[in-house]
Amino acid sequence: MSQDSYVEYMRSQGLVPWWEKPSVPHNHDQCEKCGGPATFNKAGQLKSSVCDDCMYGPKVNGRYRTVDDSGYVRVRIDGQWRAEHRVVMEEALGRPLVKGESVHHKNGIRSDNDPANLELWVGPIRSGARATDVTCPNCGCSYYDVAVGK
Repeated sequence: MSQDSYVEYMRSQGLVPWWEKPSVPHNHDQCEKCGGPATFNKAGQLKSSVCDDCMYGPKVNGRYRTVDDSGYVRVRIDGQWRAEHRVVMEEALGRPLVKGESVHHKNGIRSDNDPANLELWVGPIRSGARATDVTCPNCGCSYYDVAVGK
């Protein structure tokens, strides 16, 4: 089938070939979904055709939240996705977690990141110990008391 006969066939079906369609101007300053402001990177280049709200969902407590395939809640902080239970524990301690510390959900529900449901562990969860159960062999202080600065 030649191009001419193809075009004739398309027109007989009420269709217009793509190369004859008028171009529709697109506003790159607006989100394609909601019409809100588009998202740009630090260099001022368009990051996505949709805004962050349409891409990640609404903010909760000023942060974008999502649940990963393992059931853990992830939050977007400074452009990076982090496990919310670790962020909550860091805020409770008033400092970043150090190497060897992990956070355990007492009730086993990975999306329940209430500070009362989280406990600091020393070492990996499977073989670690609660920070409140680990004591210094020299002074007898609890690791948790030292970690929070008591």
